Amino acid sequence: MFILKSLFGLFVFLFILNCGGGAGPSANLGGGGDGTDYTTEYNNTKTSLDMIGATTANDAGYTGVGVKVSVVDTGIETSHVEFNSGKTFTGNSYVTGKSQYDDVHGHGSHVAGIIAANRNGTGMRGVAYGVQHIMSQRILNDSGATSMADSTHANVVNAQRTSSVDFSNNSWGSGSIEIDEINSTWVSNNISSSASAYQNAVASDVVFVWANGNNARSQPSYQAGLPDVVNNIEAGWVAVMSIDNNKRETFYTQRCGDAAAWCVAAPGGGDTSSTQGIYSVQSSGGYTRLSGTSMAAPQVTGMLALIKDRFSSSLTNQQVRTRLLNGATYTGLVDYYGVSASNLSTAQKQAIFGKGLINYGNSVAQIGSLNYPTSSNFFKGSNQNVDESKIALPNNLHSNISDQIADLDIMAFDSFDGADFTVKGSKIFNTNNKKNVKSFGYSNEENKKTKLSFNYFNNKINYTLSDNINVLQEKNWKTKNNFLSFFSNTDGSYSNLEHQLKNSSLSYFVQYPNYDNRNNSYSIGFNYDKEIYDEKLNILLNYTDHRNLISDYSIIKENKTLSDSEIIDYGFIYKFNNNADLFFRKNREYLTSQIPSNYNFSINSGHIDSEIIGIELKNKYSLLNFGFYKPNHFKNSELTFLTPSGRNAFGDIYWKETTLDIDNEVYYSPYISLKNKVPSVLPQFRNNFVSINLRQSPYNNNFIDSGELSFTLKF
Repeated sequence: MFILKSLFGLFVFLFILNCGGGAGPSANLGGGGDGTDYTTEYNNTKTSLDMIGATTANDAGYTGVGVKVSVVDTGIETSHVEFNSGKTFTGNSYVTGKSQYDDVHGHGSHVAGIIAANRNGTGMRGVAYGVQHIMSQRILNDSGATSMADSTHANVVNAQRTSSVDFSNNSWGSGSIEIDEINSTWVSNNISSSASAYQNAVASDVVFVWANGNNARSQPSYQAGLPDVVNNIEAGWVAVMSIDNNKRETFYTQRCGDAAAWCVAAPGGGDTSSTQGIYSVQSSGGYTRLSGTSMAAPQVTGMLALIKDRFSSSLTNQQVRTRLLNGATYTGLVDYYGVSASNLSTAQKQAIFGKGLINYGNSVAQIGSLNYPTSSNFFKGSNQNVDESKIALPNNLHSNISDQIADLDIMAFDSFDGADFTVKGSKIFNTNNKKNVKSFGYSNEENKKTKLSFNYFNNKINYTLSDNINVLQEKNWKTKNNFLSFFSNTDGSYSNLEHQLKNSSLSYFVQYPNYDNRNNSYSIGFNYDKEIYDEKLNILLNYTDHRNLISDYSIIKENKTLSDSEIIDYGFIYKFNNNADLFFRKNREYLTSQIPSNYNFSINSGHIDSEIIGIELKNKYSLLNFGFYKPNHFKNSELTFLTPSGRNAFGDIYWKETTLDIDNEVYYSPYISLKNKVPSVLPQFRNNFVSINLRQSPYNNNFIDSGELSFTLKF
């Protein structure tokens, strides 16, 4: 059966498609014929456009803009309405006395139309109608044949390389020599110069698309299969076999055979060219239908231009080619005898269809893991898997800033090839701050170390100078009323990063009058703290304080420098009696640049405010706090993001800066905290506590959103 198909196919090739054979490097067209003119642009091309996903690409705004293609063929009739507006043509003619813009035969114009005919409401439109720069390399005469010298062939290739062509369409090839009929010796004896030129062009990132031929054979032409015998060109090679409008292998097509690894299927028109052919430009004016692998190849060239347009900032031409191959699918394909590809073995499918039918959607989809670059050194940097972790923004970035961040378009990169994908900020940054915090556990407190501490006090004034803020907490506020410690806890437990920084801290604390347990007495306190951050950030779990502005990001382990911060605390305590205190405290931290740019975002200027007012009730065994608080919130500040916007040819990242205004006022929110001593007969456990803390969300007043049960064990 296949022998009969092959013999009849040869007849069709020679006589219907006007593709006569020849010896050696002689070459001919892969398609031909005539058909009927149509005038409804999309309807005349929608079958093939929809089949390969070009319509989807066009609807998304990708049309091939900025891509340069070449058409090695019979020339291009540039005066045609599909080419005479919005296109720039260059090129060369290697046919004596003939211009590269004079297409008597019509094959080259038809091919060019499939690739890039204008979307102008007339006739038809190309797969990549936005392609503006087309290079016409005329090698075929008015009869559609050529017998180029090898040196001339090399010149054709070199001209495309030096002209920085992205994708070269070659709807021509040997009519008699298949890839399995040649070897490296034959290459050396017949096409050594052109083979070398192809190696140089591929090394320069040119991708060549080849029609397999129309001899109805199991192997493609030697040109389409050339990587099988010539080294270092496969990365820039695509071979194309043809299917009809029903995704069935056409009668005439040469199969992928030994070129299966770089071969794909594309619509090339049915076996009856006049009614089932691909509708495109007719050089004499109007339009016509033609069938052949010559028509399938430009579908692929156009598709490469669309993918290139989609990933113009991040992928090389050869990476685009790899995506094209990876995106191909066997779904719906049927061999010439009506056997579904799903019922064929893998080897059989590959031998016929290669990688399968090209598909835009698959080719531009995420292949590997999606990574977000985490270094702002404007080079390759390190990456964090977007799907596995998020950067947790400060807990106090609620309200308007969270919405702004969530809607930001941020670029991430496919680990497969560095292809860029746009994701929303909510995908990378954890902006869902309305969390239920539920924890159960214990802590064993460590002794605090102080390098420098000086305290002076009398019956009126308590003055402290220290390099350790914990000294101030322990010796002044905390030991007197416990509210400083509790206040810190109110905006804790949301994030997962604690800074352990070697820091230089200069703190001043003044309290008046001295808290001496008298009823109906008061204390007023003021603290100024200046800190210089240095060294590294380390990850811990379930703890934060008001100076933490980032969390839950495992990649942050490098030595960095944070800017200085200035913090002012002030407040008062009114003591009703030995068991009841009223207290108020306000904290303001002035910012200059709080989070280094090394982490891709920073908070600049402005300040962070927090407030608490409450009552403390206590006895020998229990300590009860309740009241209202405002957790840390930004005032008159800016959040600046460094986000990637693409890659250059060397893989380096281009960055852009986005600045968002922060002024996220929050309201007073109620809280309650109960701390009970744990009964124990053992003296070493006398300071153990069980604590329950509840607080209402200051950002959503409909429910209590946080609870904590913990043991405090001191030995």
